Amino acid sequence: MLLAGDIGGTKTLLGLFTPKPDRPSAIDVGEFVTLDYQGLEPMIEAFLESRDVEPRHIEAACFGVAGAVTDQIARMTNVPWLVDATAIDERLKFRRTHVLNDLETLAYGVTVLEADELTMLQRGVPHANGNAAVIAAGPGLGKGSFSMSTADSFRVLRKEGMRTLRHERRGRSTCCASSPESMAASVMRRSCRARGW
Repeated sequence: MLLAGDIGGTKTLLGLFTPKPDRPSAIDVGEFVTLDYQGLEPMIEAFLESRDVEPRHIEAACFGVAGAVTDQIARMTNVPWLVDATAIDERLKFRRTHVLNDLETLAYGVTVLEADELTMLQRGVPHANGNAAVIAAGPGLGKGSFSMSTADSFRVLRKEGMRTLRHERRGRSTCCASSPESMAASVMRRSCRARGW
């Protein structure tokens, strides 16, 4: 069983998934108010307990976090706690845990979306090996991107979701972390697959 989470500044989605070749299948998804918990670990414990799932049954966990991720530790944009993959593994005894920026998880999820999960905004000219972008228009403007290396393989460009503020007087750009909170936890299943989980 896989555990995936979309950890936002306002709400958090946690979901249990069954591994499948292209796209894991959802078993159950729960929604939480992020600041109701002192950290991600107690939230995960409450979620698993409410579903009668023991942590030892989780093969891998992956969390997309609204904030910068360095060395598997996420410093959240609007929440006063860290998401630390090692701390999660130690407390919950998971076999593997990975932490990604939320826009990175969106980029991994794009290639496994079904036709009914997409809406055409403007028709363009597709390029088989071209680049693509993911934009999350939430409280900030989160951006992520990926490049196609071959027809069936791509590389996500690791990048924190950001919004850019121009300081015209100084002629430079300043980046501030955004907090897109409306993405679906289901897209994170691709990140687990991409990392061989």
